[in-house]
This record gives sequence, structure tokens and C-alpha cells, in this order.
Amino acid sequence: MHRCGIAYLACVTVLCTSTVTPCLAQQGDRVGGQIIDGRSHPIESARVSVVGTTSGASTDRDGRFRITGLTGPSVTLLVQRIGYAETRRTVSVGDLKLSIVLTDVAVSLNQVVVTGTAGGAERRAVGNAVAEVNVADLTPTAPVIGVDELLNGRAPGVSVAPPGGLPGGGSEIMIRGRSSFSLTTDPIVYVDGVRVNAQSPTGGSGTGATSRLNDFNPEDIQSIEIIKGPAASTLYGTEASNGVIQIITKRGAAGSPQFDISVSQGNLWFMDPTGRWLINWYKDPTTGVVTPFNLAQNEANLGHPLFHGGDMQGYSGSVSGGSPAIRYFTSATYDRNDGVEANSVASQFDGRVNVAASPSKQVDLSANISAIANRDNLGDGGELMFESLLSRPATRNTPSRGFFNSPQEVIARNYFSDENVDRATGGLSVSHHPLPWLTQRLQTGFDVSSTDDINLTKRFSAADAVFVSAGTAAGQETIGQVLQLNTTVDYSATAIAPTWHGITPTTTVGFQYFRLGQELDTLTGIGFPTHNATSIGDAATRLGSSNEIVNATVGVFGQEEFAFNNRLFLTVALRADDNSSFGTNFKYVLYPKVSGSWVVSDEGFWHTMALSPFRLRFAYGQSGLQPQAFTALRTFEAITGPGGGSAVTPLAIGNSDLGPERSAEIEAGFEAGFIHQRISLDFTAYDKTTNHAIVLRGVAPSSGFAGQQYVNLGEIRNEGIEVALNAHIIQSRGFRWDATLNESSNANDVVSIGLPNTPYVQFGFGNRFQPGFPAYAFFARKVVSADRGADGLPTNIMCDGGLPNGRQGGKPVPCATAPDLYAGNTDPTYLGSGSTSFTIANRLTFSAMIDFKGGNKIWSSSQWCPGIVGCYAKVYPDRVSPVEAAHPILGYTDDVEWIKDISFAKLRELSLSYVLPATLTPRGLGVKQATLAVAARNLYTWTPYKGLDPENVSLFPSIASFGTIYEQNELPQLAQFVVKLNVTF
Repeated sequence: MHRCGIAYLACVTVLCTSTVTPCLAQQGDRVGGQIIDGRSHPIESARVSVVGTTSGASTDRDGRFRITGLTGPSVTLLVQRIGYAETRRTVSVGDLKLSIVLTDVAVSLNQVVVTGTAGGAERRAVGNAVAEVNVADLTPTAPVIGVDELLNGRAPGVSVAPPGGLPGGGSEIMIRGRSSFSLTTDPIVYVDGVRVNAQSPTGGSGTGATSRLNDFNPEDIQSIEIIKGPAASTLYGTEASNGVIQIITKRGAAGSPQFDISVSQGNLWFMDPTGRWLINWYKDPTTGVVTPFNLAQNEANLGHPLFHGGDMQGYSGSVSGGSPAIRYFTSATYDRNDGVEANSVASQFDGRVNVAASPSKQVDLSANISAIANRDNLGDGGELMFESLLSRPATRNTPSRGFFNSPQEVIARNYFSDENVDRATGGLSVSHHPLPWLTQRLQTGFDVSSTDDINLTKRFSAADAVFVSAGTAAGQETIGQVLQLNTTVDYSATAIAPTWHGITPTTTVGFQYFRLGQELDTLTGIGFPTHNATSIGDAATRLGSSNEIVNATVGVFGQEEFAFNNRLFLTVALRADDNSSFGTNFKYVLYPKVSGSWVVSDEGFWHTMALSPFRLRFAYGQSGLQPQAFTALRTFEAITGPGGGSAVTPLAIGNSDLGPERSAEIEAGFEAGFIHQRISLDFTAYDKTTNHAIVLRGVAPSSGFAGQQYVNLGEIRNEGIEVALNAHIIQSRGFRWDATLNESSNANDVVSIGLPNTPYVQFGFGNRFQPGFPAYAFFARKVVSADRGADGLPTNIMCDGGLPNGRQGGKPVPCATAPDLYAGNTDPTYLGSGSTSFTIANRLTFSAMIDFKGGNKIWSSSQWCPGIVGCYAKVYPDRVSPVEAAHPILGYTDDVEWIKDISFAKLRELSLSYVLPATLTPRGLGVKQATLAVAARNLYTWTPYKGLDPENVSLFPSIASFGTIYEQNELPQLAQFVVKLNVTF
């Protein structure tokens, strides 16, 4: 009985077996072992089946399995796992030490995707492109700090525009081009099915901008799925026309507790600042002596360089495990990155708990909650870069040392910019299977955040006050407080009808509700009594304002899918939405969708095994973007009336007919595998048109309202292609070579702005929305000829008179009367990346990635001569061509000379990782695997651009209405070097 009890206990504790074998069963009725990949890594959740029977098991996190109750001397096992080729192997019954190796495949059509479908579907059935980033494979070695770095260069069609090099800074993410005149380009973001705040930028723009997307810890993320346009995002409705990003966090697996710990240490630095710094040429008006002035070099020579090295450190731990009935994953992470400027530090603590349970065969539950405390000290808010780039050589021998106003130590003592964020996100998902053919799912959750943006100028001491105006020296503080609550409710039910003549219909209906609530408070204090008095309550003048914004969307949808022998799929869907920002006369909007997928290689006539699998797909769909809150409402402003009483005056006329911008897109493409699925090619072509784009129209004075009115009039078109190539070039026991290439192009065109007698709408120095040209395109005058006068200065300066279509190439005309002509795109017309990795002896892995963008330009304020810097042509006009000398003489801001090409290729990542052998890990601690990695980022840039960095952007295009896009006060992206140790127990 004792032996029987032990055997029974062993039986019931074995995970993932098909049945519990009686305690008297013999070893001869079972098989078992481990499933591994080509690098000897265990494969979790692989399905091992006995061919010709219903027996089978799934592998645990160590890749182990056991199947009991077998008969006969041998059986044939079928091993299946998404991402790997199916493997069959005949084995002897009784063998419990099997080791079966699965081969990676570059394309897997059986993978389940959760984005863009009602409840998830196999990739083979989805008619639109879905890009996936396997984050869990990247984070152990890649030197990524935020979610935006995970996306950059890893998904075709996704443009990531980083704002600068300050730790804590955020990026603008744009998918398949610009589709609006006045609304954001941000995609919407879900974390485990809950809509979250991922706004970028927040807290300002450029150097002072952060991104709420980066609040989420890459160490907690399993994968990211991206859908890229209306054809895929119809079921997400209003707000989804810019695309959808779905973040899926890690989950526990059945088994004993597994502990994962990682520690990283590293360094940040400004790569070669003195060599990259712009020379400011200065000619003394008295002596005529020319001085080339490099402020960064000058400060370094004086012993106090502008920038210092910054430290990086990160500590992360997680534990996961559970049983088949309940599984858990919990983690905690602390990161701190010290910047290269004074007062620049970003620190973040986050914790997460994910729990999944299966209380019965009919019910699956999952719940998650995360908490984040983020403290970003953003240095001086860009003041150092502004004062340094706008140097004044004439004052180089004065106390200001050539800075625009204040030397760097004065800036460090008096200017501060901070952002503090406390955030919690939680969700609950309930999946119910009351009948074999019916499934219903409810997902609900919240995302609440409290953000304080603080910009402080302290009261200057008497010694420091000589560098600034009296108003600045008195000090000022502004605090912007935002309390935001996002609420998500998503219900769907799916019914699968019986298969009839090979056709399987699947019907899904659903309901979605999303509510955004914001409370915004702004407090300002002006004039402090002392340097250390920094509370707004201490200020001589105190100002404040408060506002509340509520936006809610309610949507219902239905979807019907027809599967023909699991090879041909047709899906039709329709969604109806109402949004609180619509005008009162605009009731609701309908978004249709139709898509198809055909796995051609599954057909009987397909005999080309060299090209398998092969799938064709297409999709057409619509989605939208709602107006900004209150823009549809007629509003009034409180004023003081006659006799000191209260009164109101008209403020904004509103528009009761205002509705969403509506985007319609058609996309088509294919996926193909070559050479036994060692190479995959994914190709997509798309054409997207946005109608009813919101523009501002002037208001007739007779209406009693001043200003402008938001109306649905404009139209913008985007078309492009996306290509993703993945290759397992060499796969062997001792060596593995993988490579990927992503490339996409986009052509953007303003079709119409819809305003009578208005040929274009212009912003800043020369950006326009003009039909026939890209959205927010650059327009400027172009100098085409000049003569050299007797004094060596240019004369008879002529500019391009332009062609009738607004492009360059016309007859020369005097520059004073010359038109502004098309000078380039704001957004890249092509982008992509190439990466490769080599693995030796399943232990040593080297990887590298280069990404690139091109076809776009920037107004380079840092090179504007003579407005900001003195250029060589200004001081030596006789040494350059008359045309080159003409630019600083004219001094125009709308001059093609200052609109620079910022195409580039960047060595983005290098990493080397080594799986330590057991002999090098401490004995007795239960270490399963330890990996040591060294990685570097932003190491070299190839570009024609002469500024500090082609990726520097001071104003995000998503807030284009504020002015021209430039890089005047931007700290470039910093080089990074990190050493990271990952240990699994």
C-alpha cells in the first residue's frame, strides 16, 4: 500500500498528461521526454499526440510531457507548436527519455491573433495584415528602455519618431501615414483587452515630451500585435482609423514556481558632441576678424564640458506557476536612468499581477492589475540646448562665455522640468462556453493615472540675475495636473454552426463601451521671494484654471465568417457607433468591413512544396476618428457686465452637424513560405482615403461669434506597400543564422481642404495643407541665380517663379515677389530595418539591427543663417558661389536652403549574449539557466543632414497647428551600453 500510495501521488502530480494512470500501471504503457528547439531550449505548450488515437499531452514550461495508457511495442507521435514545423516520430512504448527537436518555420498560419477580430482567430482566417513583435524573445538581450523602442524598426509601416535624448522622453507613433488635418496621429492601445492612455506627447513637446505608452514595462510583455488601418480596425470603430496596438502581457504556466531575475547596468553618453557641434562663424564688425566658434569645444577646453556620462540601472524579478486550474504571474521592476545633463533623471517602479483560472470546463477567467510610479526629471526643459546652439561668439570672453544668455551652471541652478505619474491599470476577462458551439466573453477594465507636469524657474540670485530679464529673474512655476480615468467594457458572443458541405459559418455579435474622463487643473505662481521658495503658495501672483473633459463611445457590431474546408475564408462585419463629441444633429455612424483569405497551398492541386504555405488575402473596411471634445458645442465665456455684474459673451459657434473623420481602406497581399518554410515573405499593398476630415472655417461676423468653426470638409489619401522578409538561413546543432528585412513606403496626398476660395491652409514658416501635395508639406522660396557685385556681395538675386502646379521649375523672378513652392515632405516616404543574428553552439548569440527612414525634411533652425547662427557664407561671401552667399543676405525663413533632407540609416542595436554553462552557475541554488548579455544602441548614423541628429524634432507633427517642425533645442538620442544578467530558477 505504501508503494501504491507513492505511485498514485506521482501520477496525479504529473502535469499535462491525458489521464491519471492507475497506480499499478507499468512503465511499459507510457512514453515521455522533452521537446526542444534547435538551440536546445525547451518548448512550452507544444501538443504531443499519438497518431491514430485520442491520447496526447501538452508540454510544461520545461518542455516535458508524458502520455500513459498506451499499448503495443511502438507508437507514432505527432508534435505540433505554432512557429515550428510539425514533426512525426515513431518511438518505443516505455521510453521516458525522448528528446524531440522541432524546427523553426518562418511563417505560421495556425497562430491565433487577438487584434482586429471578434474574440481572436487563426492567422489563416484573417484577411488583413497583422504585425507581431515577440517581445519575450527580445528583452533578455536587446537594449530597449520603452515600448516605443520595441516597435521601432520591427513592424513595417510603423513610424516611430523619438523626440530627443532625455531619459523619460517619449515618441510619436504613426501608422500608414498622416490622415488628418487637425486630429492626433496616435493609434489606440489596448493592454490585455483594456483600452489605455498611450498619448504622445504629454507634458510638452520635443525635449519636454514624454509618452504614456512607455509607462508599461517591456519585461512584463509577452508580445505586441499591430493592425495598421481601417480595413483591420473596423471592429474598434470610432478612434481606430490610426491603427490599433494590442499589448499582451505574460501569463503563468502550470508547474512549480519559476523565478526570473534580471539585473542590468549601463551607461548613456552624447556621442562626440564637440565633433558634431555646429560652427558659429562670427565676424567682428570693428576689426573684421573672423572667428569660428564651437561652444561645445570651448566649454570642454575650459574643463566643464556640456555633457557628462549617465548611468543606467535596472532590477526586475518575477515568479510564475500554478496548476491546470489556476495560474499566476507576478513581477516587480525598478529602473533608473541618469541623463547627460544636470538634473536629468528618470526612475520608474512598476508591479504586476496576472491570474488565470479555469474553475470548470465551461468557464475561463483571467484578471490582471499593474501599478506604476514614474518620476521623470527632464532637466532644464531644453534650456541648455537652446542656449548652447544659439551661441553668441561676440560674448565668448564675457561671463556668459558665448551662451545665448546664461552659462550652463546658471541654467542648472535655476531651470527645472519634471513629470510625476502614478498609474494603475486593471482588467477582468470572463470566457463562458455553455455549449460546444457557443462562446461568450466579457472583458472589462480601467486605466487611471494622475500626472503632474512641473516647470519651475527659481528666483535668480543677484549674481545669476545679470544674465536674464527682471521678469525671468523673479521666478515662476507652472503645474499642470491631469487626472484621467479610462473605462472599457467589451462583450461578444460567438456561435459556430455545424459544417455543411464543407462550409462552417461562425456568427459573432458584440457590444463595446469606452469612456475617457479627464480633470485638468493648471496652477501658476509668478515672483518668488527667495531662491529656495518654490511653492506656488509663496509666489506674489497666483493664477489657476480648471477644466473637465468627458468622451464616451458606444458601439455594437456583428460579424459573419464562412470557412470553406478551413482553406477559404470570407468575413463580413458591420459596426454602429455613437460618440459624445458628435454634434447633436449627428446621430450615429456605420462602419462596414469585408475580408477574405485563401490558403492556396492547402488545395489539392497545389504541388509546389518549394512554395508552401502560400496565402492570398484582402480586406476592405472603415473606421473613424471623433472630433475633439467641445468642438461641436456652442460655448460662451463669462465676463464682467455693466455695473460689475456677471455676463456672458459668445466664445465658439460650435457645429451641431459635426461628425467623425471617416477613413476607408482596401488592402491586399500574400504570405508565402520558401525552402521548407525557412524563408517567409509577407507583402501588403493598401489604399486609404479619409473623408470628412475636420478643418477650421472662418465664421461670419454677423453670427455674433468670432474665430473659426470646425467642419467636416477635407479629404486625405494614403497609399503604400509593406514588405516583411524573414529567413532562417542556416539551422544546425552547432550554428544558426537568422535575418529579417522590413520595408514600407507611403505616398500621402491632400485631395481637398473643402474651403471655398482657399487654395491652402498654412502653419508656421511654410508648412501647408494644399491639394495635390502631402499633408503638412514644406513650401518655400528658392534662390536660383545671383551675380557677384564689386564688393564681393551677391546682387541681382532671383528666385524660382514656379510652375502653375506649385512646384519648382519656373522662370526666375525677384525674390521679394517670388512664390513659396513645394519643398518636401514632413513625414518619411519610406522606412524599414534590417537585422541579423548568429548563434554558435546554442550558447553564444550575436545580433544587430540597422533601421532607416527617408524622403522627409525638416526646417533646420539650428542652421538658419543669419537668424540663429552665423554661417561660413555670411562671413566669407567671396569664397562661395553668389547663390550660396545670397541665403544669409536675404535671411528669409521661407527659404529652401533651410529645409534639409533628414534621411538616415542608423546602427540601432548590437548585442552579444552567452548562456552560461552549469559549471559557471552557483550550485545548490536551483539555477535552470543564466544568460549574460552586453548590448549597445544608437552607435552610428549615416545621413546627409549636417545638424546634430536627423531624428531631432522639437514640435511633433501630431500637433502641427502650433507651428513649424524644427529641432532648435533638441538633445539628440544618446548612445547606450548595457550589461544584463538574466537568471531563471
